[in-house]
Amino acid sequence: RPNPATSVLAFMVLDSERSGKVGGGGFYDYPEDQHKRLWRGLGQHFEPLEQQPIVAELAQRFLFTQALEAVRCIEEGVLVASDDADLAAVLGWGFAPYTGGPLSLIDRIGAAEFVRRCDRFAAQLGERFEAPQMLRDLAAAGGRLRA
Repeated sequence: RPNPATSVLAFMVLDSERSGKVGGGGFYDYPEDQHKRLWRGLGQHFEPLEQQPIVAELAQRFLFTQALEAVRCIEEGVLVASDDADLAAVLGWGFAPYTGGPLSLIDRIGAAEFVRRCDRFAAQLGERFEAPQMLRDLAAAGGRLRA
């Protein structure tokens, strides 16, 4: 799936040689004996949007894209149990623990409401927010991902 982050990461890692903290800097500079700070070059290469999204919406978008990938893993048979998806996400890559995991997040919001929000994001931000058919079917049936 196309992702707008791909070109940003290519610029940062390949063109600017800013691969992260271990490599000496990424989106942040890490001056000795000081707190990290945003790399000043970001503003030169990436113009801020005139209309900035609110932080709560950004957080929701970050969580939703990950939750959608977890659903795709279930749909494609990569994962066979919702508990595996939630546990792996929270312990493996640090998905927001207060949610219980990506599938628990969907169940807490409700599949129908989650799909409605995804549709809104997809219309604004592209196909990475499109809900898989399995989730749409679950929403239509009023079902849950976890038992």
